[in-house]
Amino acid sequence: MARAGLIFFVHGLGGHPTQTWGRFPELVANDVDLSATFEVGFFEYPTSLFHVPFITKNPSVNRLAEGLRTILDLRYPQHSRIVIAAHSLGGLVARRYLCNEVAAGRPLRVSNLVLFAVPNSGASLANIATLISWRHRQLAQLCRNSDFLEALNSEWHNRKLETRVLCTYVMGGADQVVAPDSARGGPGDARLRTDPAADHRSLVKPAAPTDVAFLALKAAAFEVESPFGLVAVDPPPASEGAPHPTAGSSTYSRQQAPPALPTRPDSGTQTLALMTVGFSALVCILFLAGLIVLVLQRVLPANAFWSGLVPIVLTFGLAWRILRKASLV
Repeated sequence: MARAGLIFFVHGLGGHPTQTWGRFPELVANDVDLSATFEVGFFEYPTSLFHVPFITKNPSVNRLAEGLRTILDLRYPQHSRIVIAAHSLGGLVARRYLCNEVAAGRPLRVSNLVLFAVPNSGASLANIATLISWRHRQLAQLCRNSDFLEALNSEWHNRKLETRVLCTYVMGGADQVVAPDSARGGPGDARLRTDPAADHRSLVKPAAPTDVAFLALKAAAFEVESPFGLVAVDPPPASEGAPHPTAGSSTYSRQQAPPALPTRPDSGTQTLALMTVGFSALVCILFLAGLIVLVLQRVLPANAFWSGLVPIVLTFGLAWRILRKASLV
């Protein structure tokens, strides 16, 4: 029997359509309430952390949004209610897709959007990475203060997408890639959920049905907008003779106390990423400094004072530019 709902997973930069999510799809399939209403789908697109000209392909977010619409329209036309779960760059793809749908006057099939560690205002790490990965479209659009993000956020606000799609923002307390101010919908956003032990990658790899990411997605999947505000509808009955946890009530509040959550150690993924980028930047700086020294030794007289001072000044200037680009100073 076909199910009317679809939970559609959209991975992020350098991610994989299924591996990014770990056991997430399995937990959805094993959940009686979700599996009775929703099928699971995945969006796959070319992406990589590093761009090699003429070899790797990294389409822009705008092109990926067009691809997302195509996949939903052609592969999932029968689903009347879609919940998009998006991670990092995938969230910007989903937001661009929704803006395009409203701009074209098409009815929205997406009712709920769950954004996991999405850099809505950009990521400083992307600013550094663009200096190493040359002409990487996706990284450039992820940078803080990028023209793409400013246009997207402006259009999102002007078209009042927050009132058309129920958005839930989920962030990791140990995330060193996307800052809290970028992962949330706005200051004091009541629809922000935080997993204090999760980093940028582990946030979307829940290990149990009691993990924050799974609970946030499940709660969002059954949310609807009513004249009295945001409520959550009862899922279908779990099984005959087994009362549903929310039986006896037609709606329930999202403000109820969540179950106790197990703690997870920080995997150190972000620390490793930062160290890798920092080391790569240092190697580039030393390489450029070496080239400058070689050039000056041929141009300036031997033992000239400037032949030693200029490389130091230029190297310092380059390092300062990288730090400024990353908003670290």
